[in-house]
Amino acid sequence: MTDQEETLVVIGTLVIVTQSIEHTLNTLLKLVIQDGTPLTYERLMQLDVLHRKKTLGFFVKEMKKRAAFEASLDATLERFLENRNKLIHHFYEIPGNDLSTASDIALMNTFLVQLLKDLEIVSVFCSSLLYAWSEQTGIAKDIWEQHSTSESQLFTERVKAMSTIIDDLIFKKNECKK
Repeated sequence: MTDQEETLVVIGTLVIVTQSIEHTLNTLLKLVIQDGTPLTYERLMQLDVLHRKKTLGFFVKEMKKRAAFEASLDATLERFLENRNKLIHHFYEIPGNDLSTASDIALMNTFLVQLLKDLEIVSVFCSSLLYAWSEQTGIAKDIWEQHSTSESQLFTERVKAMSTIIDDLIFKKNECKK
């Protein structure tokens, strides 16, 4: 596979994985960072319909309306959103976007590495928040162990570790520790 083809595979993979983050943020808004409306089955179904066509930007904006984030996490969320939107909607703005030279490919790969790093942080954070919520509520508490594989073990360990400091990363708007 050429360097250009490898870069295109990474781009395609990142497009797919960022969609899973959108789904996870949607889940967080419905279950963990709720809007104050009691969560019933009917409300959950209503939220499914309301959120079906919402964007990643909507989910990040809604989370920020409902909670405050530690400064570096907030910056990572913003950079992730901005770079993901460049990848999906404004590809031409990314340095090296035509991938026609080795220099272009290197520039694109620099962008992709940053997006991947931010994606990993956002993914671990979101999963940690869900893990802490499931531990606190007892809902789906054992799912992590039931679905953990040797390949996912490191990720699961990072999620569990971050969940112990989740209160230092996200807090009620009136308790902002920035």
